[in-house]
Amino acid sequence: MSQLSFFDISQEKLAENRSEAQLNNKVSYDVGETIQGSRKQQAALKRLFSERKTESLLLEIENESPVLAAELITKQELFSQFSLQEEKEKGTEPEVARLKQLIINRVDTSPKDTSDCRLMYLHAAQELLKRFNSLVSWNDVQKFISEIGTLINNEHYSMNDIEEKIDSVTNTFAIMEESRNTKVRTYFNLCRRLARYKAVKEHLDNVGEMKISILGDKFTNLFIKQTSLNSAIRSAQKANNWADLLDKKATGSKKVGKSANKPVWERALPDRPDRVDGRLSTINKPEELASFFGFPAIQFGHYVEDKSASEHIFRCSEALMDLADILAVADTSMSLKNRLKLSFGARGRGKALASYERGQKVINFTKNKGTLGVLAHEFGHSLDNFLYDLSHDFKNGKSHYLSELDNLGDNLPQPVIDAMKELMTAIKEGNSTAYFLNENQPGVKPRETLSVGRIYRQADNLAHAVELLKAEQDQELKEEIELLEYYNPSSTQKEVEKIENKYFKEFKKLVQALAWLDQQVHGKRPDKIPYPSNTSTFYQNALALDGGKVKYWAADCELFARAFESYIESKLKQEGRKSDYLVVGTTDIRAYPCGEERKNIHEKVEILIKEVSTLL
Repeated sequence: MSQLSFFDISQEKLAENRSEAQLNNKVSYDVGETIQGSRKQQAALKRLFSERKTESLLLEIENESPVLAAELITKQELFSQFSLQEEKEKGTEPEVARLKQLIINRVDTSPKDTSDCRLMYLHAAQELLKRFNSLVSWNDVQKFISEIGTLINNEHYSMNDIEEKIDSVTNTFAIMEESRNTKVRTYFNLCRRLARYKAVKEHLDNVGEMKISILGDKFTNLFIKQTSLNSAIRSAQKANNWADLLDKKATGSKKVGKSANKPVWERALPDRPDRVDGRLSTINKPEELASFFGFPAIQFGHYVEDKSASEHIFRCSEALMDLADILAVADTSMSLKNRLKLSFGARGRGKALASYERGQKVINFTKNKGTLGVLAHEFGHSLDNFLYDLSHDFKNGKSHYLSELDNLGDNLPQPVIDAMKELMTAIKEGNSTAYFLNENQPGVKPRETLSVGRIYRQADNLAHAVELLKAEQDQELKEEIELLEYYNPSSTQKEVEKIENKYFKEFKKLVQALAWLDQQVHGKRPDKIPYPSNTSTFYQNALALDGGKVKYWAADCELFARAFESYIESKLKQEGRKSDYLVVGTTDIRAYPCGEERKNIHEKVEILIKEVSTLL
């Protein structure tokens, strides 16, 4: 088979990098560079930053890991010290505490993905918290609002700019006096301007060149738009006692109880990994594995004994050879430009058989069950993440996935992006039947029944009525998206998704109203209401696995990884091969694409792989 290579990587033997616990091991020892960012190291840095949020520490973290810096410079982290209970204990009036809470709610979740923006965001958050300390009673509110407004209005000045303006006005005064051309109006205008510039200079002397608007447009609008400010004040003044404010409904907090964390789906695994056909591997040491495939580091956990390490090394090398064969690339391409690292039994999380850490670019296999069918899935994640980083020329701090198709850089060939778009469309779009649970309350008539009565009367039955409603909604949605793209050609996928989510919520309400009307006519309550979906069965099943909670199974990166690994297993099967360490168990319809959808998705995966090969 022809072997291509994404990158020119030398296969030099890496040096051992043993820890004290590995000194006497024959196989289970680290080689290559030290893989930073272990859970223990990450936790230590996070703990240190939570105790000492200083500019110098942030710059140090930026040098070590921009990804970690991006994780730390967030609203959640920087405002974690704010607590309604603590506000009460220090004597803050409830209305004022609620106003502080509303202000924090308007702060952007995180700044733009640059070190400069993260530093400005840190300074702005600290300045806001400092000013919160003097905001205790409602009598302090007006002064606080005025001060923040001044910060916003003055932030476009630098000290150099303002000093130049003061010098310019002063020189103008001198020229006017020398020429005795002192018009009264001009003189007083210059006096006002000079007073304004001196006030700005005094402000900059006191607070520095603060860019508090880095906290976001919603935050800024609160202090420069009267309607936004009035809305916040009205909302804050409703919290006139601490009992209501601290109530879980008022604060939005929820008690989280312990529950059995039983997985909603588990991969069917063989007792032992099997392999049929494929190249023979003679690799049996970690430095051989690293050198052959170009990995910059291999790491072993201290509890991985030599026997287990030997099995991982040998089977992993076989699986990587198989993967390189299926992808028609060189063995060294498995290291993704010498960036991907491997870890065995050192960084496991929860009950996962394996995991990929995009911050450190490392795939971790668990000590015991990491030998079973998960390499292709995790390599799919690493390739997806690598392509996103490549789009930014590896200069990004926040590390995401190409499959998310958002915030991409300019360094990736357009055919690669187009191929991923087509793949994600094939993964998520299609024709399937989905179901809403009937959420109508007994004896309660939905308000939407009037607006759907016409549709119900036109239909033969409930399912037909839902189809007619869906057709109308789809047309309206299409027209609104077309308007958005016409008036805002640079609109993002997230803006489109926001509109789609709005329509879907409205559609669900109207479907519930149709079900209520149907019950009045036929006297029978449907437990589930079918509706035609323009999403694939693969995507619908992923949403069902998530159970209406935060997306995991239906997240773009997870959909891509499962599509990728199912493609690899299908290709192996077509060639009469088997590689259980690489991939196994991707024919379960609950978690993987099947039938015609599987065939179509795999065609798109193949196109993407061919386009990625053009990066040679």
